[in-house]
Amino acid sequence: MYGIILVATATLFFVSYFVIKPVVDYFRDHKGFHKYPNLNAIAGLPNIDFIWEAQKRFWSKKLLEVHKKYPIVQIGPNSLSYRSPQAVKLHYSDLCI
Repeated sequence: MYGIILVATATLFFVSYFVIKPVVDYFRDHKGFHKYPNLNAIAGLPNIDFIWEAQKRFWSKKLLEVHKKYPIVQIGPNSLSYRSPQAVKLHYSDLCI
């Protein structure tokens, strides 16, 4: 009986920590990164998207294509990619307004 309770508690913990918490953090957007376009559909969720893109042979090719349209791209939940030093200035000038 205690084994079933332990397994249920562990499962609930892992699901809440690895699934529910990242989704809640994504929609909360405490860093304000949602105003920038994503590298792919799940770039705001944990770094699974970065691992997915990095395992491809030329993942930077997709990043370069997205940078042709946008100066700043969100590549992870806590990371942005900048096309040029002017894009960094653009990002920090948006924060000061």
